[in-house]
Amino acid sequence: RLGEYVKAFKVSQSLVENYKEYLSKYYFAWGSFRLSNYKSNYICKVVGNAYFERELERFSEIKNDQDFLIIVSDGAYTRDDLSRLALCLSSKFPYKTIYYKLRPEEYESWKNYYPSEFSERSNMLVIDRDDLDLYYYLSKSNFTIGTNSTVLLEASPISKVIVLKRGWFFEMNDYIDSGLFMSADSNEEIIEIIEEDRVLQSSINYQDIFTSGSLQLIGDSLKEIADKPTSYINSK
Repeated sequence: RLGEYVKAFKVSQSLVENYKEYLSKYYFAWGSFRLSNYKSNYICKVVGNAYFERELERFSEIKNDQDFLIIVSDGAYTRDDLSRLALCLSSKFPYKTIYYKLRPEEYESWKNYYPSEFSERSNMLVIDRDDLDLYYYLSKSNFTIGTNSTVLLEASPISKVIVLKRGWFFEMNDYIDSGLFMSADSNEEIIEIIEEDRVLQSSINYQDIFTSGSLQLIGDSLKEIADKPTSYINSK
């Protein structure tokens, strides 16, 4: 997944200056949105996301269902907040299925850290293995909820995204400000959004987030780089 980290999160310019000699010359991005943040440090190429394109096509027949939603873990930092939210939504919406997507490092030991109710609620399903692809759950879920994760960005073309303002949520502010994500200050506000089945209002074209034709774009960009003189590629 090219540029997964820096595509979704802003990088401190002071940090960049400290490590500038170690940066690559080129930066391959999923789309043009926020790309101006990186042009001072890289030669930027928009190449899309081939994995996303493949999975989007693979699960294209899975339709959003209002009775399903998914919460995306951000690990220990906001675990308590998202755990409380999951249990709150489970109680408020007993007829809905609440998926709770763990981070891979949580798979084996999550029962040591999460409330015992997670195993007891009949309408909660903890995703602690990769038997089914993540995009299956994202495609099925009417809402995708989290605090800070690239999964929220990947969900945005196929599910309505809500950011709970906890932890490092501010890294998602550009997406919130553009209308690509909704945001909430409390569990009660999230309940209100779900009850209203609120619709996102964004002027952002999803092609700006995930440009299509990724494999062709990657091939063209690599050929263009390979055809340049070695002295140019090695120059800073």
